[in-house]
Amino acid sequence: MQSYPSRTKDRIPVDFSTGSVGLGVAITAFASLVQDYCVAHGLMQPADTGRMVALMGDAELDEGNIYECLIEAAKHDIRNCWWIVDYNRQSLDATTADRMFSRFDEIFASCGWRVVTLKYGKAQEAAFREKGGAALKRWIDETSNADYAVLTYLGGPAWRARLEKDLGKAVKPILDARDDDALDALMTNLGGHCLETLTDAFDEAQDDVPTLFIAYTIKGFGLPFAGHKDNHAGLMNPGQIAALRDAMGIAEGEEWAPWAGLGGNSAEAARALADRARIAREKAARAWHVAEVPAIADAIAASSELELRGLMAVAPLGDNPWRAFERLADVTATLRRDHPAATVVSAGMSGDLEAAIANGATHLRVGAALLGSRPHAR
Repeated sequence: MQSYPSRTKDRIPVDFSTGSVGLGVAITAFASLVQDYCVAHGLMQPADTGRMVALMGDAELDEGNIYECLIEAAKHDIRNCWWIVDYNRQSLDATTADRMFSRFDEIFASCGWRVVTLKYGKAQEAAFREKGGAALKRWIDETSNADYAVLTYLGGPAWRARLEKDLGKAVKPILDARDDDALDALMTNLGGHCLETLTDAFDEAQDDVPTLFIAYTIKGFGLPFAGHKDNHAGLMNPGQIAALRDAMGIAEGEEWAPWAGLGGNSAEAARALADRARIAREKAARAWHVAEVPAIADAIAASSELELRGLMAVAPLGDNPWRAFERLADVTATLRRDHPAATVVSAGMSGDLEAAIANGATHLRVGAALLGSRPHAR
């Protein structure tokens, strides 16, 4: 699995190819501005507009291009854009500085954004209403990011010992009502992991005001190394994977099945809900595997400065080249019907030239196949 989403390399539909950290976030803001431009110039109907959404890690807020984009977007009165921060307070090599949290509110609010902080899940909010809940809430708010991460990794017994030490009798009713597993579940029930909290917040932000959602989460939530300082590239061993699979009710071999672990009725309901979503309907109708060749070809042919000679294509990495070049043959047939002089099909390289030739390639890029790999420069 590659590091960043790609429209050409990923097998699932991807709206934007992204690269270095922060670029994908900025793209959504500029896409929103372009959408407004298209509406203003009659290139798009208002009813067809949508909201641009980026899910970002909190460490991405260290990237300078985020703030360049934020200022540029403010100049043009950005609308219909959500940035959702996965605020797990851990980055590749450090714990996020506590002092930066309030700064994000100030920076984004000054640029016209609404800031919504989702710190507590519904279970925590319910506990705050219990006897001792006010003390627990105050303790959570005052505990450093580093301490919270360590306690998360150590689990229920560590939470209990620390709360007893720091709060004593004030929090005893809450502790007495829960065993260690229930206490661990309560302390990690942050807003970003609570579906009800998230949906309530999203439902309340249905206008076009740009919105930053700061969703508190646990890095590695639900995994054996949740909260550990070195979990950025952590991998589970086979036994841990099997335990996780069993806990989720997923059969061995079905780990990548879209609705695995939900059960028959729940899976069908989830599938039906996803199919009804606007984004699913629109993407189902989009030919992600074929560029808009006819329109592009017509534009080139109509130009007095360009000559339409044919097509050039590369099979997606990791995909079956035969399937890709069979699709290319269909596109080529349509192109030649409308533009008979466009006879060139440049496709195929050393690793897939047979499939390209079989599907009508007239030009190949096969230097390594004929001449071998180039020696390294000395």
